Amino acid sequence: MTGRPAEGGGPAVRRWREALPLYLVAVVVTALILAPLAAPGYALRYDMVFVPRQPLSWDLVAPAQSLPRAVPMDALVSLVTQLVPGWVVQRVALAGAVLFAAVGAGRLVPTERRAVQLVAAVAYAWTPYLAERLVARIDREVGGIVLAGLLLLPLAAMPDLAFGGAGRISPVRYPADWQAVAERLPDDPGEILALPLTTYRAYPWNPGRVVLDPAPRYLPGTVLTDDTLVVDDVAVAGENPRLREVRRVLAEGQPVSATGVRWVVVQHGTPSTVDPAVLAGLDLRYEGESLSLYRNPAASGSPQRAGSGRWLVVLACGTAVLVVMAAAFSTLRRRATAW
Repeated sequence: MTGRPAEGGGPAVRRWREALPLYLVAVVVTALILAPLAAPGYALRYDMVFVPRQPLSWDLVAPAQSLPRAVPMDALVSLVTQLVPGWVVQRVALAGAVLFAAVGAGRLVPTERRAVQLVAAVAYAWTPYLAERLVARIDREVGGIVLAGLLLLPLAAMPDLAFGGAGRISPVRYPADWQAVAERLPDDPGEILALPLTTYRAYPWNPGRVVLDPAPRYLPGTVLTDDTLVVDDVAVAGENPRLREVRRVLAEGQPVSATGVRWVVVQHGTPSTVDPAVLAGLDLRYEGESLSLYRNPAASGSPQRAGSGRWLVVLACGTAVLVVMAAAFSTLRRRATAW
């Protein structure tokens, strides 16, 4: 007597069918939020900074003059962008964050009711916190919206997130000057001072948005940027002793050549400007509409040449990647909490 296959397939097929609606809802939510990223370029807003190819550097693994805020994630991004463009990495990172946040929330709900799982998935992914991180807006009054409303009418409930916050995370392209300056710098250029000294930049080619200075991620070497924290009208000094020394030299009215930095990058088109007297004694190596590059002939010593040190950085970054992957797999292998 020939047995008939069980109706609906085996356990694996049934689990797949049960999980499919949750994944479909997560995909739809992700697409609605990140729709502007279908266009080419980079979404640059506040501390969300990606560049075409982030150079490998020891500072990504063991920062010497600042706190390790992005270790080992910066090392991971740097290593991956050696293989694929940064815009691909940004889209995968953002899409993965939204998608798996929705799926994870739905799976963690202590119920077998599919509708409740879908509500939890949308409610968790479509939140004021995520909107604040993506579009940095806090002028919302949606805290009392019911979860059912979030599921059925997400666009009306939270327009701040739909289509990238109404286009506020639309991608832009870096001006050609950025790549031109990066190509004129050696692999190990030593210290590079980014002027004007401001933490965040407002560029005309990135209209209506401010972004953390991309120079440390775009250019090779150790890029010195302002690390002063401004809260309301109070300025809190940064943690980089080398930058404090640079500030002291400039405050005494001396030119930037007296700081000993080897290269200076001046960013144009920002609200702040640079006094020409500050650049006295520097050799102009490149001048563009967006960036100018200067070399300091007074800089002592010579930068370390690329060689075996580059492979050590790759090894360290690779180790950091393995640590991240091991932590991710360890989390995924954990059993669901018994409720």
